[in-house]
Amino acid sequence: PLRDAGLEGVEDRFPLFDSRNPVCAVESVDIEAEVVVRASGPCSTNEMFVPHCLELARKKVLVVGAARSGIASAQFLVEKGAVVALNDAKPLEQWSEAARSLKTQGIGLLPGEVPSWLLDQIEIVVVSPGVPTLSIPIRYAERAGAEVIGEVELAWRFLKGRVVAITGSNGKTTTTTLVGE
Repeated sequence: PLRDAGLEGVEDRFPLFDSRNPVCAVESVDIEAEVVVRASGPCSTNEMFVPHCLELARKKVLVVGAARSGIASAQFLVEKGAVVALNDAKPLEQWSEAARSLKTQGIGLLPGEVPSWLLDQIEIVVVSPGVPTLSIPIRYAERAGAEVIGEVELAWRFLKGRVVAITGSNGKTTTTTLVGE
């Protein structure tokens, strides 16, 4: 997103989030308090609501991208009670055996373009890495009211505890090491 907006760092200059760069924030002063609500169901643990959980029972979910992470997402979603269809632009013959075998688990396989009548019924779209989020079927589903999330967000919605997300093209290993220490 930073590159798309033209906000990435420039070679031989300070990175965008460098503390020596007067444009960036040097420290965060936002204090967030977790709001706890009594709840019951799959998005609660010990009667405490998990604020980022995603109710999946009987939800119609489209997973876009039938490679390894898309396969894992589809399997996870079915285990959580969702009705899942897996889509990839490639013809079915070019899908991996692991992807094609998902049909035995009740996962619908949709090669090529997803029909608009189906996109109108989809409640959640899970987009695999490498799939452009601005593609027409994804934008169509979002405009029809579907929630569009990535696989990382799908996983995050079911994690308990805190998450530190480290992204970018340079410095992830160093940053991860520093955060871990």
